[in-house]
Amino acid sequence: MTTIDEIKSLLKSGDVAGAEALCRKALEATPDEAQLKMLFGTCRQLQGDEETFRRIHDELAPEMAKTSSAETLSLWRKYHKLWMALIVGALVIGGAAAGVIVFEKQLEKDDKVMAAPKYYIPPEHQDLYAGPEYEDREISGRE
Repeated sequence: MTTIDEIKSLLKSGDVAGAEALCRKALEATPDEAQLKMLFGTCRQLQGDEETFRRIHDELAPEMAKTSSAETLSLWRKYHKLWMALIVGALVIGGAAAGVIVFEKQLEKDDKVMAAPKYYIPPEHQDLYAGPEYEDREISGRE
């Protein structure tokens, strides 16, 4: 069994710390090995270190465009999918937070409430937005 297979096996069994330790040891011997870097990045992501995960992704992206190794490309596709899922998750969370902030500011501003929260869409992207439109309405019974 190769070191990469051992690391994958440890990850599958849930031993992320063991997989990371083996990655670190293997990277000392072969620091330019793309598969080891991706597995190390995955270990770091699973332990909450998103920054290292993204840094490795950005570092390897140009290299992956040139590689011909089927095994490396297969691992890259999985790594890249995880990266994309993180980006989408960040956008969803960021959009929800922005909507709450706009909603609260509107309430503070002029005692009006929106039928639904408005999201801030930068002017240069407003023509791309096809979401629902909201209308302001007075709050009855507020002092």
